[in-house]
Amino acid sequence: MTSSAQPPKPRKIDPLGAPWPDLIPLRPLTIGEIFGAAIALVRRNAAILCGLSLIVGIISSGAVLAFLANRPDLDVYLTGSWSTDMVESGTISFPAVVFWPLAIGLLVPLIGTTVVSALATVFATEMAIGKVPTGAAVRQRLAGRWWVIFAVAILGGLIIGIGFVLIIVPGLIALGMLSLAGPVAVIEGGRPIAALRRSIRLSRPVMWRIVGVVLLSGLITTVVGMVISGIIGGLNSNQDWTSIVVTEIVVALVGAVMTPWSAAVIAVLYIDTRMRTEGLAGQLHQAAERARLEG
Repeated sequence: MTSSAQPPKPRKIDPLGAPWPDLIPLRPLTIGEIFGAAIALVRRNAAILCGLSLIVGIISSGAVLAFLANRPDLDVYLTGSWSTDMVESGTISFPAVVFWPLAIGLLVPLIGTTVVSALATVFATEMAIGKVPTGAAVRQRLAGRWWVIFAVAILGGLIIGIGFVLIIVPGLIALGMLSLAGPVAVIEGGRPIAALRRSIRLSRPVMWRIVGVVLLSGLITTVVGMVISGIIGGLNSNQDWTSIVVTEIVVALVGAVMTPWSAAVIAVLYIDTRMRTEGLAGQLHQAAERARLEG
């Protein structure tokens, strides 16, 4: 594994007086600073983060296409007649041909974002102390952790997904409590259940802030994705199997660009949360000074 990271820029001056080794000032961050740092994180590590996100998108789109292939009720999915039937009948029950593609299209990217956020956190922690992430450092941090990361991503994704399906509020609470589980799994170690519990303890004091940041980043990602998909979809307005394939290809490609940013937001949010609740800024400053002296 190699990193596309570029050499760090000269140290910045924080107007609030905090140390600023590279990626972020070492103090609690504003939402704008989190989003900006996420952009810089993706830009400097795009090859790996976008590549992994593309794999997630291919898996998601492939699963949707596999489900829809040879469905006798495909016309219901293509024409959107199911929405009219729901309005007329007053029911909120989606037909299977609609429900499962929606579920796959939401759950797989949710799990994938957790996995990508774990990887992004490795880059973020290195860059936060002024280091250039190297392939060797990334491999060392991830050694023996992939199975934990995937287990945490699947368990957390299922819990959040079920929470939203049943009632919205439990889904929001699960989102706030478990969004940091991926970064916890790769940075702090432990087994999957321990990582989930640690995420809950870490997130509890600032849960609704985490919910707000994650939802806002998700809204931005969704809007950008819809605009791009709408432009490309307008070039292929036929309601047939080809249009489904083209749509899923577009979804996978858009995800390869937008998922890394959403994941990077979570990675930076993890560092921000620990700076707010556990005094991590001081530890990062000390690590940054050691890295500066060694470098």
